[in-house]
Amino acid sequence: MNNNNYQKKNYDKNFSLFYNKYLTGQAKKYGNFIMCFLNRNGLQTGRILDIMCGTGNLLVQFEDKGWETNGVDISESMLEVAKTNLYKTKLIQSDIVEFNSKDDYQVVVATADALNHLKTDKDIYEVFKTVFSLLSNSGYFIFDMNTPIGIKNNNYFISSSDDDGISIREGFVDEIHGVGFTRFHGAFKIDKNTPYLRFDSTIYNYFHNIEELEKKLFEIGFKTVEIRDGYSELLWDSNSTERVLFICKK
Repeated sequence: MNNNNYQKKNYDKNFSLFYNKYLTGQAKKYGNFIMCFLNRNGLQTGRILDIMCGTGNLLVQFEDKGWETNGVDISESMLEVAKTNLYKTKLIQSDIVEFNSKDDYQVVVATADALNHLKTDKDIYEVFKTVFSLLSNSGYFIFDMNTPIGIKNNNYFISSSDDDGISIREGFVDEIHGVGFTRFHGAFKIDKNTPYLRFDSTIYNYFHNIEELEKKLFEIGFKTVEIRDGYSELLWDSNSTERVLFICKK
């Protein structure tokens, strides 16, 4: 089983429901930042594609603003939850490395370190080429990734609980093979009238060289590639930045 298929199986129904309830707090922040950036650059509406969209929480904001919204994810369970969050969005189940479309998009996004889930540079480069072909002229490809520093700093344990359940988050790092693992396990209930659901899933984050990714984006044809220190106005620092935000223009 290749890694992409493993992650398809790993994001099962219970974890998808847990993810939707507890792990989407950053989606609003990321969506607001991206939307403000696009508005400042003359894009008020258009067609947007979220690759590896998960439960679709970022797309909710664009759907509400009248954008034509589209999402792709490998996990059927994630997309089933996304259907409960979105009403006008076209959702497609696909491995993003194999995905293609006849449509063109003004914006393509990938957030919450989604591309770190891809193991090889070859897979990421294939995604870059596909996104470039899908973008309209002067379209934007906006995505974030954890740097190797950020993945290494994920090596910690935390537990949390509320009236609806308990979750344990364990971070492990294998520097030899260039991968970090984040395991979430516990039990929760959707609301007070539902039974507890158990979950146990592990998210993979692979190391990738940020400078090499930048070079590849230019080679593919992007005219500008800006790399920021996360969702901020600051440029990234290779010695300290834990998460980068790429803003690429075709």
